[in-house]
Amino acid sequence: MGIPEGRMARHRAQAAAAEASAAAGGGALVLVGDSITQGWQTEGHDELLRPHRTVNLGTSGDRTEQMIWRLQNGELPAGIRPRAFTLMAGTNNAGLMRDNPDHIADGILAIIALLLAADAAAPILLYPIFPRGRGATCEMRRITDGANRSLLARLPTSPRIIVRDIRQQFLNSQGETIKSLMPDYLHLSRAGYEIWAKDLQEALAAPQAR
Repeated sequence: MGIPEGRMARHRAQAAAAEASAAAGGGALVLVGDSITQGWQTEGHDELLRPHRTVNLGTSGDRTEQMIWRLQNGELPAGIRPRAFTLMAGTNNAGLMRDNPDHIADGILAIIALLLAADAAAPILLYPIFPRGRGATCEMRRITDGANRSLLARLPTSPRIIVRDIRQQFLNSQGETIKSLMPDYLHLSRAGYEIWAKDLQEALAAPQAR
């Protein structure tokens, strides 16, 4: 089965944006992920990331294996030289496929390897998968929490990988997802993006991210 034209159109636009950034000398914040990352752009929240220029490689519905294909097929052109990469991936492997947590982590680690190879200096701001589902013991949370544990236990040793774990900010004291921040217990509201943007801005200002 081929790739739907709408998804291919987005891939072509993403590859073109990455190529344009490389041609301009790099320096953009390159955002890698799924619909939660795409929302910076399509929901107009990327203004929260100013003054940083962004190249948004997030695509709704993408599992880790689809992100890998995109990155290997034009979205990481030579000379991209980003200010930093951000990465938050894997929730669709849990929600759409009910994947094994270790398999989800394998996919994220493969993406990290591609980003490390794409540029010799750019930091990778790694966000463990945000809370999914309403309650602390629901199936989606069990899978994503397991994937995060597996991922963090197996990260390669590199000063370029900077873990930014903000999951607790989306949860109440009972471990339940705060609906005002994640109205469908998955995607972020404007207030949710403000939390993420604040952390990203702090990470980009830190000495280790330069």
